[in-house]
Amino acid sequence: MTRSMTAFGRIECTLDEQPVCWEIRSVNHRYLEASFRMPDACRHLEIPLRDMLRKQLQRGKVECTLRLGERRADANAAIDAAAARMLQQHINHLQSQWPELASPSALDVLKWPGIMAEPDKTDSDDRDTPIREAFTQALTAHIAQREQEGAALAAIMREKLNAMGALVQTVEAGMPAIHKALELRLRDRLAAVTDDIDNNRLEQELVYLAQKMDIAEELDRLRTHITEINRALDGNEPCGRRLDFLMQELNREANTLGSKSVDASTSQASVELKVLIEQVREQVQNIE
Repeated sequence: MTRSMTAFGRIECTLDEQPVCWEIRSVNHRYLEASFRMPDACRHLEIPLRDMLRKQLQRGKVECTLRLGERRADANAAIDAAAARMLQQHINHLQSQWPELASPSALDVLKWPGIMAEPDKTDSDDRDTPIREAFTQALTAHIAQREQEGAALAAIMREKLNAMGALVQTVEAGMPAIHKALELRLRDRLAAVTDDIDNNRLEQELVYLAQKMDIAEELDRLRTHITEINRALDGNEPCGRRLDFLMQELNREANTLGSKSVDASTSQASVELKVLIEQVREQVQNIE
């Protein structure tokens, strides 16, 4: 399925009374460039999460942000009485030396490191798995939006490709009339300068002009590239780089078509083709 490189995924959950939020956003980029913003306590998860991301995405500048909210206060949280007494002793000692020092408030004491009993260290280890699972959910939401946006882009490109195919068919259908008009124009010019027309020489000139203005190969290549682009859009693999190459090939054939043109309608068709190709190329820049 065609994917866009521009997308956003967000997951919010609660882990041990602590809000957890993952956000994954991406924009266009030639390669895959991922950056992680997370608390230092979770920084050890970056490498496995980066590997997970690399397996799911191929291109885009991706920014992954983890936010951990404040943990709700636990009514049963214990106070380390020994640490509190030790802190009070230090405060009394300082105030005996500098009486002007103010006594800290109860809230200040509770905020002092070590006063509140530390949670079990296994809690921090146990939260790694839920954080990974939340990241997986955010990545899934991000990919879903990529696919949704990619489907919309593919529909736009198919519409332009159908218009290209119609132009190619119109040019091909008009070639016999163009050849006939060229022959008549050449005969009229020769008749204006001489009454004795060498039919053999005339046929040679017509063959030469027909070869010079032959665009059958360009039309075949245009059709082939259009078919290949549609096939790439229908595939299950990332196709952005392939589409970018095919757009270059389409533009090259459209330029050749214009340079070989000897008729206003063919020149106009070449211009319209290049406009459509540029419109599709702009959309291809968003494809993964």
